[in-house]
Amino acid sequence: MNSTGNGSEFDRVVVGVDGSEPARRAALWAAAEADRRGSPLHIVYAADTEGRDLYVSADSIEYGRGAGRELLDETAAAVADLHPGLHVTTEFSSSAPPPACTGLPPGTARSWSATGVWAGSTPCCWAPSG
Repeated sequence: MNSTGNGSEFDRVVVGVDGSEPARRAALWAAAEADRRGSPLHIVYAADTEGRDLYVSADSIEYGRGAGRELLDETAAAVADLHPGLHVTTEFSSSAPPPACTGLPPGTARSWSATGVWAGSTPCCWAPSG
């Protein structure tokens, strides 16, 4: 693993996964990019369950949460197989994909620039640069 990055929040590579094959390929690409940069990789699954308890049963929401956590574990394991020295974190978010990937609430002004390539079936994540 390249170790030139400092691992700060603004140095990490963030990728969202949704269970699709394009998202899996995006996660593996992001892992290779993070490894190349010497940066940590942060994998996010956004379930978009906030406020849905009025419309969807608690069992259905919990099933979706379990599936999301399982997907995160499987993706992190696949990354670890290919990039054993890479620091990987995962996050299950109940937010919609764009706010979950940026870590900011909708409409929040951003004071940083973003660089990177959007990849996957639901492009919403990028690697912030500090």
